[in-house]
Parts: sequence; C-alpha cells; structure tokens
Amino acid sequence: MTRLQKIGLVLGIGLATVASLAFGLDSWGHRDEPMANADAIVVLGCALQGDDAPGPSLEARTRHAVDLWKAKRAPRLFFSGHDANFQPSQAQAAAHFARRLGVPRWAMFTEDESRDTWENAKFSAAILKSHGWQRIILVSDPSHVWRASQHFKHFGMDVAVSGATESDLLGLPLRVLKALREVVSVSRDVLFQRYWE
Repeated sequence: MTRLQKIGLVLGIGLATVASLAFGLDSWGHRDEPMANADAIVVLGCALQGDDAPGPSLEARTRHAVDLWKAKRAPRLFFSGHDANFQPSQAQAAAHFARRLGVPRWAMFTEDESRDTWENAKFSAAILKSHGWQRIILVSDPSHVWRASQHFKHFGMDVAVSGATESDLLGLPLRVLKALREVVSVSRDVLFQRYWE
C-alpha cells in the first residue's frame, strides 16, 4: 500500500467514524423517555432571530415542551439560555412564545445567564434545586439531548430526555450539521474531562 493510499484509508476511517457518531447521537435523541412525578420540563436555549423572536430550533423545542406540559408530563416549564445579541434572553423569548401557546406565567421559570450547554446545566440545576426540584424532562434537538443530559446528571439532576423531533422538519442539511457539531462538542467535553469532574 502506498503512502497516499494509507492516508486515504485513515481519512476514510476517520470520516466514517464521525458520520457514525453523528448518526448515533441523532438516533439516540429521537426518544421520549417516561418519568413519573417529574418536577419540571427543562428547555435549552438556542439562537434567536431578533428581539424576542425565537429562531426555528428554539421554536421547535418550545412547541415540543408545551405539548409535554399540556399532556401533564410535569407541572412547570423551565427555560434556560442567554443571548448576547438580542433582548430579552433566549429563555425569556421562549417563555414569551410559550405564553402565546397558552401556558400561564405561573407555570414558567427562567435562567438567563448561561452561554452554553455546560452553563445551562450548572445554572439551571442550582435554581431547580433551590426550589426542591430534582426530576426533570430535558428538551432539546435530538442530536443535542445526549450531551445535555450528561451535563445535567453531572450536576445532580434526575433526567429523562424528550427530543424535539419537530426540529427535523427544518430540513436534513440542518439536522446533519447539528449532529456533526455535536460530535465536535462531545469530543471537546471528553478532552476536557467534563463528564468526570
């Protein structure tokens, strides 16, 4: 085998591995795990498309969470996420959107400071625990919920996941891009040993 063929083989194996991991994360997230007596449905933030305007992914996550709330899967919704570019925060924008979908203000709580998934988990867990809430149903895009659930478990939460499969309707290219981005994020978390701190 020539040197060029060896390089091609290594690259091919690397690409196949990345694709397999991306597919695995996305497939794993297409689940809706049962949890009896859940305290809250936690929705992770995502980009806004303007002041108080959830982007398509955050809108899909919020619609999914509201459907779970209306099905009485938990008595309250908890939104997490900051946004440096728009006002209000991702959490507040999602809560406002949920209000338009019929969720009363008393059933919603927010965390407005987190800038990434790790901080979503850290800051949200602190607030949830301060209320005595430990059992959560975690909502995000399917490819994202595995990594997010590991972070929330790290901070002492009991977690069931419910992937917002509504986000699949945004198109296959975006779904693939998100899954590939998750492979990078999981690899980074493993490198920095976030799962074992």
